[in-house]
Amino acid sequence: MQFLPATFARYGDGGDIFAPHDAILAAGRLLAANGFAANPDRAVFAYNHSAKYVRAVDDYAAVLGADPAAFAGYYRWDVYCHTTAGDVLLPIGYAADAPIPVGEYLANHPQ
Repeated sequence: MQFLPATFARYGDGGDIFAPHDAILAAGRLLAANGFAANPDRAVFAYNHSAKYVRAVDDYAAVLGADPAAFAGYYRWDVYCHTTAGDVLLPIGYAADAPIPVGEYLANHPQ
């Protein structure tokens, strides 16, 4: 999870916003405050209002639940999207308000 400074100030318990250990604990506190115990998906949705994001978190949680050592593979990882044109690497900070055709994306972001 990434935090805005004000959100981390609320849930970070005095930790370092850039330290993975502190951010993981803050994420747990934020999710707990958002009702994770009763409805995990709703708690994640409260953090990021995207059903696709919630689905991705659920998928990662399933992998980590089956193999906790997978965390090492996710730490400082690149983001790839599986598309009809094959796997596409997204640059750091990439954001889009709506899906776009993969051909259009690749024309503007050659791999």
